[in-house]
Amino acid sequence: MDDNQNLLDRFSAAWSEKDAEKVANLFAPDGVYFASIGPEPGHKAVGRIAIKKLVAAMFAQDAGAQSQTSVPIMMEDAAFWTWQYDLPDGTTELGCDLLRLADGYITLKDAYRKVRQK
Repeated sequence: MDDNQNLLDRFSAAWSEKDAEKVANLFAPDGVYFASIGPEPGHKAVGRIAIKKLVAAMFAQDAGAQSQTSVPIMMEDAAFWTWQYDLPDGTTELGCDLLRLADGYITLKDAYRKVRQK
């Protein structure tokens, strides 16, 4: 199996398990994660400690949510996939991620989410 595909499979499994530490450890030490939620147009976390903290907060906020990703589109050191987040209140959120990969780690995860008008 391709190393990048294996990395993304492990990432998807860690995310589904809601294991913030496993998720963070799949990032490069200086990896960057732009979340699909604010306070700005996407909260930015740099480095594994900050990424772990952000991901743990997101998992706590979305407790009970289930996620799934599409088969990634791979392009050498980059990947793109869409995702679906099924929330406990019965709603579904859709989004996508742009991922950069290097040396067996995620160096960038830039997430975008479809937002419902309230």
